Amino acid sequence: MRSNVSLTLGGEAVPAELIDGKAISQERQRVLSKRVEQLSNRGVTPCLAAVSVGGDPAWDVYQKRQAKACANVGIDYRRETLAANATQQDLSERIEALNADHDVHGIIIQSPLPGNLNALGLQAQLSPSKDVEAVSPANLGLVLADRHQVAPCTAVAAIILAEAACPNFKGKEVVIVGSSVIVGKPIAQLLLARGATPTICHIDTHDVAAHTKRADVIFVAVGKPKLLSPEMVKPGAIVIDVGINQITDENGKRKVVGDVDPAVAEVASALSPVPGGVGSVTTTVLLEATVAAAEAQQELRPSLDGQVLTHALGDRAKDIPPDLADDLARLMSQHMVQLPGDANLRGPFERRIDQAPVILDGAIGTELIDLGVDVGSIDRANIEQAALVKKVHQSYVEVGVDIITANTFGCNRFRLGSVDEAIRLAQAGIRIARQASRGRALVFASMGPLGQVVGAEISPDEAVDAFAEIALCVSDAGADGFCVETMTSTAEAVAAISGIRQVSRLPIMVTRNLQRDDAEEIQDFVKAMEQAGVQAIGVNCITGVRSLTPIIRRMASLTDLPIIARPNAGHPQHIDGRYHYHLGPDYFCKKVKEFIQTGARLVGGCCGIGPKHIAAVTQVRQELPEPQKPSEVPAIKIYDREDAHNCPLKNAFAAKQFLRLAMMAPMNSAARIELAEVLQDLDGIGILSAWGNQGDGVAPIARLRHLQDVSSAPAILEIDAQQDLLDIQEQLRNAHLLGIHIVVIDAGVFSSQPVQAHAQRAHVEPMQLIHLVRQLNSGRNMSGSRLDSHCTFTIGVRVNPSDCSQLQQFADAGADFALLQPVYDPKAFRACMKGYDQSLPLIAEVLILSDLETAEEIDNEIPALSVPQRLKDRLSADPEEDVRGVLKFIDYWQEQLAGVCMLLPNEQHKAAQTVLKLMAQTNAPS
Repeated sequence: MRSNVSLTLGGEAVPAELIDGKAISQERQRVLSKRVEQLSNRGVTPCLAAVSVGGDPAWDVYQKRQAKACANVGIDYRRETLAANATQQDLSERIEALNADHDVHGIIIQSPLPGNLNALGLQAQLSPSKDVEAVSPANLGLVLADRHQVAPCTAVAAIILAEAACPNFKGKEVVIVGSSVIVGKPIAQLLLARGATPTICHIDTHDVAAHTKRADVIFVAVGKPKLLSPEMVKPGAIVIDVGINQITDENGKRKVVGDVDPAVAEVASALSPVPGGVGSVTTTVLLEATVAAAEAQQELRPSLDGQVLTHALGDRAKDIPPDLADDLARLMSQHMVQLPGDANLRGPFERRIDQAPVILDGAIGTELIDLGVDVGSIDRANIEQAALVKKVHQSYVEVGVDIITANTFGCNRFRLGSVDEAIRLAQAGIRIARQASRGRALVFASMGPLGQVVGAEISPDEAVDAFAEIALCVSDAGADGFCVETMTSTAEAVAAISGIRQVSRLPIMVTRNLQRDDAEEIQDFVKAMEQAGVQAIGVNCITGVRSLTPIIRRMASLTDLPIIARPNAGHPQHIDGRYHYHLGPDYFCKKVKEFIQTGARLVGGCCGIGPKHIAAVTQVRQELPEPQKPSEVPAIKIYDREDAHNCPLKNAFAAKQFLRLAMMAPMNSAARIELAEVLQDLDGIGILSAWGNQGDGVAPIARLRHLQDVSSAPAILEIDAQQDLLDIQEQLRNAHLLGIHIVVIDAGVFSSQPVQAHAQRAHVEPMQLIHLVRQLNSGRNMSGSRLDSHCTFTIGVRVNPSDCSQLQQFADAGADFALLQPVYDPKAFRACMKGYDQSLPLIAEVLILSDLETAEEIDNEIPALSVPQRLKDRLSADPEEDVRGVLKFIDYWQEQLAGVCMLLPNEQHKAAQTVLKLMAQTNAPS
């Protein structure tokens, strides 16, 4: 940011630009605060540690300013002050402790240090990932190679100020006066990367002015007041003053000035002031580097592990315990240089993939159940029976697996009912697995389905949050990666990855529960996982080992990602209250070889696969074949999407036929059959699901199918919105299998009250139900997984004529027709029809009041309906009154209606039968 000041050039006043470092700093700190807030949301508070020796007053003032600046953006500031007589060893130990402290993200060392201390040695000891001033040889070398993640703060600040006046350095002649390691030389390297032509002037330069007079931009960083004078500056040049000097003015007062003579303002087009220039921005650059370090360290995983270290050491490592080797490797990783663009140099998981096949463990849950753990307490065993959990992990480690999965499969807020409980058990699970592994195998956190349907019972955002909170806690507990497994839908797998990536860059492998070789489903999964950037994908929990091979072959043909194969041990038998699996280790080992030959690079097991099965594989590790990428596998068509059911209602709507439907209340079987035989030649018949008792205990779908067979009319399934969404999905799928193709969704008209006042019932919005039916029609369930066949439902929605405002929304959502609930107020019905734009075919429901007693019952017992007193009076005088009224109604509205649906809440069907017969005898289409 720049402000105009009055300068003089050639005797004429011209506007010059003063580069406002304070304004630039404030704006960058505003942006930085948002980054700190994002880290805070992930449970990370950036921390800067400042190491000093003795009680230097000037350094004390500087640290106070740093602490204040850190507090302004939300960074923790830690002062590490050693005694004035501290030795090199004292300081070295303090720095190494900070290197190993996960809560510290940036470290700076006081400069200059007392003469008895070797500053270069201490700078070299700084972990490159925490060296936020870029003073270590590793980071300075990366600046030279133009591959830096961090550069010296003052040099960066000087460039930022220069770019405020000169956004593009390409082709510019730039002179840097001063050749220090942390200012002059880094500025030159940074400018080279921007396309400038830099020249460095130093103490041995014979004629500095000869260089500066031809420069478009001049940086001065020497520490000598008035070093750069006006005659040394080309008119219109940009001058950045990096120098800081304390002088005594003519009044005897001490003040801070730079290296540039103030008179340069008469020549230069822009310059940075001192103070208020480079110094103001330098502190902000330091804070930015600290936040960037915190972000990077969240994504960082060790470049070494204990196994790689002991392999490198050879025979010398034979006496090093695995857990000590792992600790040493982690400490060494702190001193390895991380390259830009790489979250890490290749980590342990990636290196093991290169040595495929990688052997995973088998089941944890079924092994714990065999040891006596209750099936409902598997996750809680991490606290309640930790020794058993550790025993199972050790049994896999001892047979030589490469990766074990922690007992954290069900640790989430939805399955356990509490976030705190989920976190407690998940962290305990990782700790137990690490203790059992002792560095001999990687520990991956198992993350199973949430137990709620993503996109139906919970939103994708809720799912992402639930996965993120567990991913964060297991990362903190020391997991080496994540095993997202047994996902029944790709949508939930994507939510899990999104949650993990909010808090961690550890490797992720993902497996779906796929039970068949469905080309379209597998391709969708593969594409989603490639886009999400996971490290390996595959299949687990498939019932039976043999059925896994074609799925693995197809998956491997579609992607270069490593493929995982983890089948169940076939079908168990229930003997003496426990499940027993009979899969033999030799047969499992034979099939593992087959998996590898068809493309798998990681092999293990799921339910029923235990240590004996995995041992059979590890014992022949050297004999396992090389993983092969299969050629393209021909697509298998699970079903034809174009095979649509020929729906009579849709045909009638298209032909403008006037439909006659009937919906009866649940009643005994004999009454249903009698009524169905009486009501012949209907275009559809159904049962009012929310009207009274469901009767004889027979499943509603079975009763409806029986009614369809007896009446020879297409059956209409009414969906009560006060049910669990999963139950509704099951109802619909059963109806589809039984040949029922018409559904009516009650939009809270008759199902708005529970059957009993104390009943606790679910409630699903009509739009959700329309979406669910359309999803089933497309061949997928509510979670997005492919079905064996697609449904062919025609969708109707029951609405109240007094509130037709949602008709257009229902039409847009995919409804095919609407049923208008019975109404006994002609004005309300006329208002509905008048404002309707025919976006949906309308079928009027008719509930005939056969006598006064029926009218009183309807008026008093059904909240959704109301019978006016005047109609009751007419019925009292003449029971046939309502029949005549219904006929008049049909005659008047038949041009605007698609049909009539007779509601039969009891067995008194004669009046309805009369109306239907008279309709057939008139000229109205039938």
